[in-house]
Amino acid sequence: MQESGRFVCAGADGRRYVVVEYHHMITADPLSPRHVKSGVKEWLLDDGRHLDPIDDDTFEIVLIGEIIRRV
Repeated sequence: MQESGRFVCAGADGRRYVVVEYHHMITADPLSPRHVKSGVKEWLLDDGRHLDPIDDDTFEIVLIGEIIRRV
């Protein structure tokens, strides 16, 4: 898994969270680094909590069910 970006989201109460976007990397040919492709995306908070994407700018914090939006 490779980090591909970070951005800030906020909950309804104004609390801010740093979201880290990761890509799972797929290796088509294990002997050639040129054949590594970006695969499925995954989002986590910077403290490691998992997120479920709702759309490109909205996520749910799985552990507590809070909805957060990109600011």
